[in-house]
Amino acid sequence: KTTNPTNHIPMKKMTATTKLLFLLLLCAWLGALGRCERVERAASSERGLVLVKENKLTSLLGVAFLRLEASGIAFLSQADPLSVVSDNRMDVVEAPTDFCPSSPNASLQGNPAYPSMCSDADCGFEGMTYDFVSGDRYFAIVETVLTDGVYNGLLCQMDMQYTVQTCQLLTDYAFSTSNKGYEGVAVVRYNGELFLFLLCEGNHCTSGAKGREGGGGRIHVYQQQQQQSGATNSSSVLFAKIDTVKLPSSLNFEDYSGIDVYGNTLLVTSQSSSLFWVGTLAAKDENDFYVRDDGYVYYFPRTDTGSLLYCNVEGVAVMRPHDALFTVAQPPEEEDPRLVIGDALLGMSSDKSKSDQSSSCVEKDMMVHTFRLPFASSPSFSSSSSSFSSRE
Repeated sequence: KTTNPTNHIPMKKMTATTKLLFLLLLCAWLGALGRCERVERAASSERGLVLVKENKLTSLLGVAFLRLEASGIAFLSQADPLSVVSDNRMDVVEAPTDFCPSSPNASLQGNPAYPSMCSDADCGFEGMTYDFVSGDRYFAIVETVLTDGVYNGLLCQMDMQYTVQTCQLLTDYAFSTSNKGYEGVAVVRYNGELFLFLLCEGNHCTSGAKGREGGGGRIHVYQQQQQQSGATNSSSVLFAKIDTVKLPSSLNFEDYSGIDVYGNTLLVTSQSSSLFWVGTLAAKDENDFYVRDDGYVYYFPRTDTGSLLYCNVEGVAVMRPHDALFTVAQPPEEEDPRLVIGDALLGMSSDKSKSDQSSSCVEKDMMVHTFRLPFASSPSFSSSSSSFSSRE
C-alpha cells in the first residue's frame, strides 16, 4: 500500500481530484514556509491600500492543516506578537509581527475551553482588543449566544496569558439571528471613563435584506460600571450600553467586520465589500459620541482582472501604541484622520473562505496581513504634512 509520508493517507483510496487538491495544498504550504520578505509595492490607485506583508497562520505555526477562522486582531507593542482570535476557537494565535515562520514566538496560547455561557461547539471570538490604559487585560467579544430563546453578545475579559477571567452576557440588546451580532470591539477612554465600542456586523444591527442595505452601520457604546460589591480586580467590572454611534449614511458597506479606535480616529473594515474606512470620532459628552465626517474609503488589492482577492478581512489594529486613547470633545476641524494614522502599519486578519466564494478568495484566507494607507508609502510623505487636510 502506497502512503503519503506527511499524513499517512492511503493514496489508492484518494480520487485523482483529491490527490491533486492535496498536493496543491501541500506545495502551497511548503512554499509559504519560506516567505516572510517585504512585499510592499506602490498602490494601483490613491484609494487602494498598500500591502506590506502577509502570511498564512498555518505557516507561522508550522502546521500543514489547522482550521483557524481568524476574526480579530490586537496589538500590544512592537516588541510583542500580534494576538489573533478565531470565531471557531477560544484560544489565541500569537503571530510575530515580521510574519516569518522562522520566528520563535508563533504559537497557540490561552485556554481552548468554552465558557459556560458559550456551550455551542461553533462558538468563538469575533473581535479582540488590548486595554492600553489598565495594561493587564484583553477584551474579546463573542458574536451571539442563545439564552432563553434570545441572541445576545457575550463580552469576555482575558488576562495577559489569554485566560478568560469572566464573561458578561450583554442583555441590553437582542439580535434577530445568531450570525449577525457583534463583529469587533475597541477600547475608548474619555474624561477618565472607560468605554467599549462594539461593532454590529449587519446594517442597522440586523440581518436579512435590511442588514445588507448600505448606510446603516452601527456601533454600540458600552460604559464601564462600578465593580461588584467586594470585588478587588478589574475583571469583575460590568458594562452597560449607553449610546449608539451611527456610521455615515454615505458608507455603502454590505457588512462590517473589524474596528479600532486610535485617538480620535475610527477605523472599520468590511468583509463582504472588501473595503476599509477611516473617519473622525467626536463627543458632545460621555453619552453622545458621533462620527464627525464622511471620512475616507479605501479598497483592498484586487486581482489583475479586478476580482475580489481579500474577501474575508475581519479585524483591524493600528500597529502603534494607543497612548492617545483619550478622545477630545471636538477635534480641530482641519484634522485629517489619515494623518493621525500616518505611516503606521495596519494589522488585519482574514477568516476562512466560504464555499460559494471564488478561488481567488482562498489565496488570502486564514491569514494575517499588514497594510499602509497609499499616501503614507510615498517617499515624500511626512506625518506633519497638511497636504491631505481637505476632503477629496
